[in-house]
Amino acid sequence: MTNIKKTPLDKKKLTRTIIISVLGFMVLIMSVSFINRIFANPTVAASVAALPLQDNNAHNVSQVQLQVLNACGVEGLAKRVKDYLVTKGFAVSDVGNYSGAVDKSFLIDRSGDLQNSVKITEALGIDKNLIKVETAPLKPVINTIIIGNDFSSLKPFK
Repeated sequence: MTNIKKTPLDKKKLTRTIIISVLGFMVLIMSVSFINRIFANPTVAASVAALPLQDNNAHNVSQVQLQVLNACGVEGLAKRVKDYLVTKGFAVSDVGNYSGAVDKSFLIDRSGDLQNSVKITEALGIDKNLIKVETAPLKPVINTIIIGNDFSSLKPFK
């Protein structure tokens, strides 16, 4: 009969092995998520670029509910943008102030209709790559325009 010698369990080694395994698994999950986000879910810019050429009769922009928020602190700015948009045929339901300061103006799209969002950004001179898609089904306003510190470069102020 051979004598089998038992080695004591090294708790430090075991703990280290478990931690390395858990961290390795987390890195694997994050890598798969990153690859999925890059290749499986196109960005808004890619979606906008894939839009067909505009048909001005296809979408009635006056039916889109807009909100204009001032994010640069210049008094009366949101109302001036509202007045400009109304002359262009858009329906603006609300104006107000944004909760913080923003350098670049952008549009928040809650409808998923990027063609209308592109029409709005083109009317104002906002880069269409600055359309941010947000899902908020309980929000009554479909699109929100945030006017930033770059307001002087927008069409209503030229």
